[in-house]
Amino acid sequence: MSVAASFEFLVLEKDHFVAADMQGGLAAAMPGCTVLHFLKVKDVIDHIRTSAPLSPKRHVFVTKLGVEQIDALDFALPAGVTPPAIVTRMGDDPDTIPARPGWFSLPSPFTQEDLHLLARHLLAQNAAA
Repeated sequence: MSVAASFEFLVLEKDHFVAADMQGGLAAAMPGCTVLHFLKVKDVIDHIRTSAPLSPKRHVFVTKLGVEQIDALDFALPAGVTPPAIVTRMGDDPDTIPARPGWFSLPSPFTQEDLHLLARHLLAQNAAA
């Protein structure tokens, strides 16, 4: 499995067109990665809880949720399971800027170059781990 293929992006997005653009952009930036689109936070959490203990993939949660909302999420993962990397999509709300070490902030709207920067950031994090 290539390093890029070891990433699974979980995109929480109401707009199907934005999600499709992100999927195409991430596929170009990290060939072989998986990109899943979700409409509800609960579905993202359920996916992480059921797949993380069994999957060697690194989960990356992409969201426009604010910092307080992200902090309130309960991933309830078993010991030894790595929580997802967090990518916040910036909006008009200043609380959407990354507020935790290791988080990445993606502009909204994003460009192909922004997604390549995200890919490089995640690959560098992966190499440092």
